Amino acid sequence: LACVVSFHFLSGRYVIYGAAAGDPKRQLLRFGLATGGFRGAEYLGFLVLHTLIGVPYLAVIVIVLGSSFIAKFFFYGRVVFTGGEPPPP
Repeated sequence: LACVVSFHFLSGRYVIYGAAAGDPKRQLLRFGLATGGFRGAEYLGFLVLHTLIGVPYLAVIVIVLGSSFIAKFFFYGRVVFTGGEPPPP
């Protein structure tokens, strides 16, 4: 898990968002907190949709992971991997 999270941080920082100019410590802290938050939200979303409401397993996977992917992409780009300047409006 540590290798996967490290790879995601480094690929997001250098390849996807090109945020090498930003403070790496600040980005790593925000990335760690955001990753934990997103994982918890994915778990709760799955728990509510599948266990409590009874939505079929495959549909829940598509809904939860699809929406999480989109949310993470924009959140990481606007909050985590910034170069220190505020994001554009």
